[in-house]
Amino acid sequence: MSLPRIFLSRQLASGQITSISPDQAHHLITVLRLQPGNHIEVVDATGQLFLAALVGTDLDAATVRVLEPITRSQEPTLEVILVQGLPKADKMDWLVQKATELGVARIVPLATEHSVVNYTGNKAVAKVERWQRIAEAAAKQADRLKIPEIDPIRSLAQLVAEPQFWTGLHLLAWEGSQNPLKKNLQATRPRPEKIVIYIGPEGSFSHSEREILLAEGASDISLGPRILRTETAGLALLSMIMYEYDQLNL
Repeated sequence: MSLPRIFLSRQLASGQITSISPDQAHHLITVLRLQPGNHIEVVDATGQLFLAALVGTDLDAATVRVLEPITRSQEPTLEVILVQGLPKADKMDWLVQKATELGVARIVPLATEHSVVNYTGNKAVAKVERWQRIAEAAAKQADRLKIPEIDPIRSLAQLVAEPQFWTGLHLLAWEGSQNPLKKNLQATRPRPEKIVIYIGPEGSFSHSEREILLAEGASDISLGPRILRTETAGLALLSMIMYEYDQLNL
């Protein structure tokens, strides 16, 4: 049976006693009923996994003792970023969860011309915070060492205005493309360190949005002869990339 796992936003070292948040303490002590001396796993800000033991059990000042590092290699060595056109209803919740399980490094929620939903102001902030919590829970469940970053919701124009974003290989899933994914990946040598994939909402990206992405250096690629829903396409593409670059058997 696997040990409970928490993530801390600081670097740790063996022998260190460190505090945990009240929420983390509540989950370990009240929900899981752990006692002083019980072991847990802790992941620090660098992605290092440690074995730790619960020490103080005051919910407002709980502490753990870091025992020793644990060496595992389950994190992908390839950075895959999912730029997802905002889908309807609660589909984004499911997308964040499953993409995290599959090894995505970062998710960029994108407001597009064909997006039905429109989150602004406090509602947009609340949605991103919710998706970040879902990513953390999924990372724990999937035994990951890193929690994917969920970006603030932005427009394509805002994304284009970030020159540092446009490094690596950029792939646009487009149902009219005649460019097979496998052929595109095999033609890209050496293997990129970063791949950014673009998935439109229901109704796909508009033609003007496609032209902008192509002008920025993205390549449109086909996911096959069948039309996939927006909540399926990104997960399918992410899985194909992870398989092609041997990121599923680390």
